[in-house]
Amino acid sequence: MADRQFYGGQAVMEGVLMRGVSHIAVAVRRPRGDIALRIEPVFFWSAGRLRRIPFLRGILILAETLVVGMKALQWSTNVAL
Repeated sequence: MADRQFYGGQAVMEGVLMRGVSHIAVAVRRPRGDIALRIEPVFFWSAGRLRRIPFLRGILILAETLVVGMKALQWSTNVAL
């Protein structure tokens, strides 16, 4: 089987957040109708040996998801308003 790529996303104010293996992208519609795009590298503080421990892996992924999601929501709200 070839290398598999995993992508995920969530809705934000007037837009969408997409997370890939190495980058996060947020696209938001501005009030005048055009699209604002923000691309950032993925946090790697939750990668490595600790991510191999089953219970700890879930806590790290939850924390990372909350941080990324809240940052994206704050930025999208500022852009949409």
